[in-house]
Amino acid sequence: MKTEKIKRAFFAVLILGVFTTSARAEVLFSDDFESGSLDKWVIGGRQGGVANVAEVISRGGSQMGHLYHKGFTEITIEKTFAYNPNLSFSFDMEAYAIAINPVTGADYARGGADFTFLDASGDFLGQVGYDHASSSYFFDYCNPLPQHHYFAIPDGAGVVSYNLNVRELLSYVDVDPNSVASVNFKFIAYTSGWYYSETSNNMYADVWVDNVIVQRPRPGIYYVDGVNGSDLNDGLTLETAFTTIQKGVEEANDSDTVLVYPAVYAEAVNFDGKAITVQGVATEAGVPIVETPMDYAFSFYTEEEPNSVLKNFVVRDSYLAAFLIDAAPTISNLTIVDNRFGIEAYAGSQPGISNCIFYNNTNGDLFGCEARYSWVGEDVNEPNEPNMPMFVDAAGGDYRLKSERGRYWPEHDVWVLDEKTSPCIDGGDPNDNPGDERMPNGGRINMGAYGGTAYASMSEWLMTGDVSKDGIVNFKDIAIVAGQWLDFMPWAWNEPPEVVITSPDGSETVPYNTIDPVVIEADASDSDGTVVKVEFFADAIKVAEDNNGANGWQGAWHPVSDGQFTLTAKATDDDGATATSPAVQVEVGYVW
Repeated sequence: MKTEKIKRAFFAVLILGVFTTSARAEVLFSDDFESGSLDKWVIGGRQGGVANVAEVISRGGSQMGHLYHKGFTEITIEKTFAYNPNLSFSFDMEAYAIAINPVTGADYARGGADFTFLDASGDFLGQVGYDHASSSYFFDYCNPLPQHHYFAIPDGAGVVSYNLNVRELLSYVDVDPNSVASVNFKFIAYTSGWYYSETSNNMYADVWVDNVIVQRPRPGIYYVDGVNGSDLNDGLTLETAFTTIQKGVEEANDSDTVLVYPAVYAEAVNFDGKAITVQGVATEAGVPIVETPMDYAFSFYTEEEPNSVLKNFVVRDSYLAAFLIDAAPTISNLTIVDNRFGIEAYAGSQPGISNCIFYNNTNGDLFGCEARYSWVGEDVNEPNEPNMPMFVDAAGGDYRLKSERGRYWPEHDVWVLDEKTSPCIDGGDPNDNPGDERMPNGGRINMGAYGGTAYASMSEWLMTGDVSKDGIVNFKDIAIVAGQWLDFMPWAWNEPPEVVITSPDGSETVPYNTIDPVVIEADASDSDGTVVKVEFFADAIKVAEDNNGANGWQGAWHPVSDGQFTLTAKATDDDGATATSPAVQVEVGYVW
């Protein structure tokens, strides 16, 4: 498999020709050598032990602006770039040789490029090498060794144009991409043992490298609209969207996103090894639905890795929702319903499946893989609602989840409250951000196709101290509270009542040890409500209470001894606010 892959890559770059930059690509380095300058490269060479004999010259005719080597010369030019899986290298190479005659020998020129992978410490991890292919007039020197992956100048090829991607280069060596920190790109050339004389042009050999471009693509977005799109469009805006998902995948480059708008897509989608995100878009119309009764809705069998992402789709009425061979894509927030089977994985596939709902798939849900934080093959309803994960209307194609806190009702463009809440709400991976889910959203992503979208069903926010609703209680929340301390809504403020003791007033001695009690009287009122209770206290001890002021607020007090007492009254209004009267000092004694 790898051998065939190398062959395809090699012949593909021969056919591609000169590689041009894209408007969506970020150029990290380029040089056409027209200026005759190599100040961006490290140069070395030798002739009989003498260094730096290689030159860059601007010669006339077809050799204008090439890197030119003369004489018995070895030259190396190289540059190191920070690792990026989408880094690409394009360049042209040509070798040329002329000999005096076949008896005395022939010049030869040979050259090629190699790529060395280094870790963060600069240590060697691996190399995609080359064997120097040759261009000779009479002799065939230095043919490539078959065990090498080479990017070089074959005999008689003329100008060879290469366009190489780091992701492809890594597939040729046993190197973990996660350990690579930088990539060293090197061009090496040799020429024969005859030295070129500028006054005599009858024998020389030279090797050229030209039009070097190192770039990485800028992440782009492609749009798919199965209702209003056309595959004749460019897919770069919603107004010029494609009509099929596969067209979006075909046009996308690594790191791109394909946004798919609601429609029913009757097609089989193959990721084709691309490190892209294919994401359904939730609108008031719902989410995209893929159905392929006789095929796989989504396929991953070109060594896809976790950066191949599929999310926010309903997959129904298909032979398989997803089929994997030797792949490890990320699959999240799918609602997989009414299929022959859910997801099948083979040949060591290790997909990351999470936040999905599997429901009513005839022959099963998962084979050769597992799903995390997903509802798989069990009843999530009340006992009298078997096999229904509380969809609003599965038979009618509405796979939103019921919620007592609120879910969207598209027919009337309103949010309504259900009598029950699906346990799939807030059932997704707690490490996943709920994203665009409408507040309150419980702080945790929902399972299913609507999870993480603005049309996900709602739930109460559990962290009451998280005033900012950012998922953490910290000084930001304290600052918000402090900034609004004692602020209030007009309807929320309650003026407290007013109360004052009118009798006794402290001007005369209160009789002690008489049969009749001492009557304490008070005036009480409330400007924004009513007084519902007045309590009376002597030396802070409650001695009486009046719950009906129809005849005035009063209480009967039986002093327990003679002496000085402090009387107060406390009024309570209909909103629970209280007020205490000014104290009245009274003398209790014997009255004859």
